[in-house]
Amino acid sequence: RGGLGAATRSLIEPWNAQLVPLGAALHAARVDYVTRLASEINPTLFNAEEVRVRYRSSLEERGDLSDYASLLRERLELRLPNELAVGYSLVGPHRDDLEILADGREIVRYGSSGQQRSALLILDLAQLNVYYKAFEEYPVFLIDDLDAELDRTRIGILLDYLADRSQTIVSTSKRSLADSYRDRATLLEVDSGGVTGTMTPTDLPV
Repeated sequence: RGGLGAATRSLIEPWNAQLVPLGAALHAARVDYVTRLASEINPTLFNAEEVRVRYRSSLEERGDLSDYASLLRERLELRLPNELAVGYSLVGPHRDDLEILADGREIVRYGSSGQQRSALLILDLAQLNVYYKAFEEYPVFLIDDLDAELDRTRIGILLDYLADRSQTIVSTSKRSLADSYRDRATLLEVDSGGVTGTMTPTDLPV
């Protein structure tokens, strides 16, 4: 298709000039957050695989990530012909990813659904701690269909961990599971979209 004309470059380059500082700031903020998240992870909470996270830049092995702005500027210039050919951006922090590892293997590729669910909860719990350190209070923690991917052992570990931390709201379709926590929680029974019964620990017979 020949070289890029001056007019085409004059349209694209001002956008790329803005993308470099903004992309560098976003990259730095993400790296900082993932570093804090990784420090709060309880990697073997469920006594199974060791879960770790890593921020994976799409520019890894393309140059010096410690000077991200210069590297991004260089890659934008290099890939400009390709971007125009395909019609979308090929370079930038929008192409980065969060790598989640279980015993050193990418869980999205090699983990079972149960392992993925456990890893997600471990990350959620780490986020609670990051939030607490930033705001000195825990957010409300919501878990839908608690027993969908977790066995009773992991459910117990999870709820014990949350007991003295976040206010937690969970749902389950198994009455036996709900009954096992009657002495520790307020139970709400929902039928046809309405609450039909409640019981708190203070309602239990002494």
